[in-house]
Amino acid sequence: MEKVRSGEAVAIKASTWNSFVDAANWVKDARQNSLGTGLKSGIGGGIVPLKNMDETAYPRFSALVITGVAVSPSANEDEFVSCPTVCAR
Repeated sequence: MEKVRSGEAVAIKASTWNSFVDAANWVKDARQNSLGTGLKSGIGGGIVPLKNMDETAYPRFSALVITGVAVSPSANEDEFVSCPTVCAR
């Protein structure tokens, strides 16, 4: 994508337009999520999936200590990037 000056003719490729639409939809979804409507999918709003690595079953909303990541980037980079999950005790 390249910038144009004021008054210049603009020819927008379909792929560029679709990128703008995707970005606008992402911002719209992020704003809705921040208003408390819940997460549609993926990670956002400061919420990170947690995997309890202890044998003890803790009640909901218990305070736990983060001890690492469930899947390291060296083990499975795609899973690490798409859904980072922390381990806790």
